[in-house]
Amino acid sequence: MQKTLVKTCDYFPSIDWFRSYVHTPHCSIAVHRNYHRRGMENRCNIGSAQGPLALTVPLLGGRNQHKPLHTIQIAYHTRWQHQQAQAIRSAYGRAPFFDHYYRLFEPVFTDAFPSLVHMNFFIIDQSLKALKIEPHHYVLENPNPLSEEIKASDERLAPKAYLQPFSERHGFMPHLSLLDLLFCVGPASLKYL
Repeated sequence: MQKTLVKTCDYFPSIDWFRSYVHTPHCSIAVHRNYHRRGMENRCNIGSAQGPLALTVPLLGGRNQHKPLHTIQIAYHTRWQHQQAQAIRSAYGRAPFFDHYYRLFEPVFTDAFPSLVHMNFFIIDQSLKALKIEPHHYVLENPNPLSEEIKASDERLAPKAYLQPFSERHGFMPHLSLLDLLFCVGPASLKYL
């Protein structure tokens, strides 16, 4: 029996997340486990003029919730969408492929999603579309993964450097959101993975 890689349902997942996804034929995405405030389900990192910048999605009920991830809702009473869209434009507006790929993700900053998981799956689907990869994952329904499933490792492969907007100031910034790779490398992103 083939083992299945279990991935978290992250907000703008990292390059490392997609690298392991691409190289694993069987992948499940866990949405029924409890939300953990230190997880990446509502956070991502981009490269900014000040260095790596964390973007966080505010949650209804705050970040200290101990509820299943699929029940977590996004707080839309703040201007987080506008602020994050501005941060991404400031960081990548001059990147060679920004205009080509940003529109795929624009609904994240203009629309309201019924839950955090819905938004994150939209982002994952759009990212796979940008990479021209057929989705090969399923939603892990069981909150306690079976023994034949393996957890995604936090071990990170040595990243391959590519030109980033603020490389001259900060050098290469590894382990950022896939957005960084798409905006900077464009159609060659899959080869990088």
